[in-house]
Amino acid sequence: KYSFPTFDLEKAKSLMEEAGYAEGFSTSMLCYAGQTKLAAEALQSMLKEINIDLNIEVVEFSSAIASMTSGDYEMGAYGWCDTVGDADNVLRQLFATETQGAAGNVAFYSNPEYDAIVNEAKVSTDPERRKELYEQALEIITTECPIAPLYFLPGDIAYQKDVKGVSFNSLLTFDLSKAYFE
Repeated sequence: KYSFPTFDLEKAKSLMEEAGYAEGFSTSMLCYAGQTKLAAEALQSMLKEINIDLNIEVVEFSSAIASMTSGDYEMGAYGWCDTVGDADNVLRQLFATETQGAAGNVAFYSNPEYDAIVNEAKVSTDPERRKELYEQALEIITTECPIAPLYFLPGDIAYQKDVKGVSFNSLLTFDLSKAYFE
C-alpha cells in the first residue's frame, strides 16, 4: 500500500543533481532546545552528505512555535503527539488545508483531493469506510511527503513492584482503572 521513503544516499545525490543542485545549497532549520535540537543536529549531519549546509537556529519554544505557525521559517523541527487515538486528530490537524498555521498544519500543505478524503472520513459512521479513506489519505501523504517524521519518542512508565494491573497504551498514557496493590 504505502511506505515511508527509505535512506538511499546515491538516489538523493542523483535527485539533487536532477533538480539543479549538484553543488548543494544552504538553508536553515528553526528548533527549540531539547529533542528538536538533537534531531536538527542529526539532520544537519545527514544533509551535509548531499551538499546541503543546514544552519540550525535554536530559539525559545514560544518563538519557534510562533514562527512556524505563521509560516516564517524555511525548515522547522516540531513535535506532535496523538492524544485521542483517532486518525482524524493527526491527519486533519497536520495536513488539511483548513488547519494551516496555528491549527496544526505548519507545513502549509494543501491538496484538494486529500481534503475531500479526510472530510468524508471525518463524518463517516462506518468504521471500515473510515479506515479505507484514511488509508487513501496516508497514501497521498507518504507519496507527497509534506513533512518528514524524524523520530518517535518511546513512552516510559515507572511504578512500584507491588502495583499490579497497570496498562500502557500507544497514546503514551497509562490506565490505572484496574490497578491494585499486591
